[in-house]
Amino acid sequence: MATTVVRAYVATINAGQAVAGSAYCTHTIAVTAGFEARVPIRWCGTTNNSAGPEIYAYRAALIPPAGTAPYETEGRLKYVFPRTSDAVKTKVVELDTGMWVLAVCSGGPHTATFMCLTQEVITAYI
Repeated sequence: MATTVVRAYVATINAGQAVAGSAYCTHTIAVTAGFEARVPIRWCGTTNNSAGPEIYAYRAALIPPAGTAPYETEGRLKYVFPRTSDAVKTKVVELDTGMWVLAVCSGGPHTATFMCLTQEVITAYI
């Protein structure tokens, strides 16, 4: 028997944000109405960076201890954009249900632009 995946789409979070070399931009994402979300992150920049841009995902703590940050202090997932001749790359981050912060770091020393595009949320399997 074939399984049908029911999808919903969530609007683009960030259509473009310039980030200085070796700096971060962050996006907060709530996956509350589905099993998982697929979040495309696009990088546009120069190819002569010292390191490829990186994506870290931090999950929210359900009940954070008093006086602490509500999110994990070490990233759960790590995606790296390889350094190649292409100046535009996209990685899809898959997140399960919960609250997340995506931190995207540009490789130094040049400015890059990051985009957090339309998310695909898997809401059911029938």
